Amino acid sequence: MRRKKIVIVANGSLLLSGIVSLVRDAPGIEALAVRQDSEDLYDDLRAAAPDVIVVDAAEAAGAEHVSVARLLRDCPRARIVAVGVDRPEMAVYRSRRVKRASVEDFLATLLGGHRPAARTMSDGRLHLDG
Repeated sequence: MRRKKIVIVANGSLLLSGIVSLVRDAPGIEALAVRQDSEDLYDDLRAAAPDVIVVDAAEAAGAEHVSVARLLRDCPRARIVAVGVDRPEMAVYRSRRVKRASVEDFLATLLGGHRPAARTMSDGRLHLDG
């Protein structure tokens, strides 16, 4: 079984330090902590090629130090998990590229897979049924 590579972007918070301790010896997980204030943060993450990147939700939401958009761009195969002490939930971000060839396919993507019947009207406008 392939081990999951988890990278925790450490910012000194007690929560993230606890997560490092929790997953460090967990079976099936290869854990690595990377300092958030590293000038080479994104290069280090790209080189690590993680399956999951754990970040502080407050940092990710405020885009103060960690950019979720950049993490998704630089590590497109990784899930980004944002956790916080003051939040009962975690946010999970994923990058997904979908090749769509038509307006109907684009609309299906926007609607989460539901593909409405679409007709092009005589004036060129797109009409959706349903």
